[in-house]
Amino acid sequence: MREYFPGLVGNGRLCARLGREIEDGRLGHAYLLAGPPGSGKHTLARQIAAALACEAEEAGALPCGQCASCRSILEDRDPDVITVSRGERATLGVEQLRGVMEELYVAPNWHDDKIYIIEDAQTMTVQAQNALLIALEEPPRHVRFLLLCTEPEAMLETIRSRAPMLRMAYIPPELMREQLVKTERRAAQLAEAEPDAFAAVTLAADGCIGEAMTLLDARRRKPILTRRESAANFLRLCAGRHGAGEVLAALATLPQKRDEVSELLGLVSLGARDLLAVKRAPDARLCFYTDRAAAEEAANGMSVQALLRLTEAIETARVSLSRNANLRITMLTLAQSAGLL
Repeated sequence: MREYFPGLVGNGRLCARLGREIEDGRLGHAYLLAGPPGSGKHTLARQIAAALACEAEEAGALPCGQCASCRSILEDRDPDVITVSRGERATLGVEQLRGVMEELYVAPNWHDDKIYIIEDAQTMTVQAQNALLIALEEPPRHVRFLLLCTEPEAMLETIRSRAPMLRMAYIPPELMREQLVKTERRAAQLAEAEPDAFAAVTLAADGCIGEAMTLLDARRRKPILTRRESAANFLRLCAGRHGAGEVLAALATLPQKRDEVSELLGLVSLGARDLLAVKRAPDARLCFYTDRAAAEEAANGMSVQALLRLTEAIETARVSLSRNANLRITMLTLAQSAGLL
């Protein structure tokens, strides 16, 4: 069976569908590639462009990745694959699309198709989207648009109706770890030297392999691991029996910025979800804990009712923080609601 888009991790159904559409000449002229940062949108866009131009018709993979056309596109040096970026600007304005409009009817240099990859499409102004809409309504036969976005709901309905959405799939941590060890030297080194840290990186990436790759950098990884350890300590505090003085001392060590505390509480909530899952299904997939034995030990120290109270208290605290509530009072209220005080 032919392999479609070998450069993309996971997303098997999506790859199979798009691969068959390309082989049958049924690929649309515009698509909205949606997913969080690091989810593979850029990789998929390049793979689609390469597959359209691939010269190896009988290859076992599409794109083959070896022919001249594939290499030029995958190495980002092909004149027929144009990336439209907002650069350092907060939005992608109509002036940045003028070049696209002016060259729309110019024939491709080397291939049958001219591909426009529009990055951060959710930042397009209404004027820019309306300008693009003109091209989407009656595009030249040789032009295709791939709009990359993190928030498809920010796009005009008229854009979404002409550019079907392709949503990037969540990559399971196990598959992510396997792929990273296979392709990234730093990942293999981290997996061997610090297996717990490597497992934490793949969980923190939340299904986005690109995000996991950025966390292979020690400087980017350190604050993430520190925050996760703080969340684990908070859960241990909840699972044990401690006096008021001990609880207050632990609360005093928390970050002093609302957004940092909110992120920390989000991790604690994720950990509480794991503890509930372990109680009800011993083989449940864990989203926070890298060590199932540690999760089971923490779960044994808390009842289901206590975990539900904690989850509700955390959600209330995060809402309060988003409304600029006093940080110290919010955390004291959380501790009381969770039964720690």
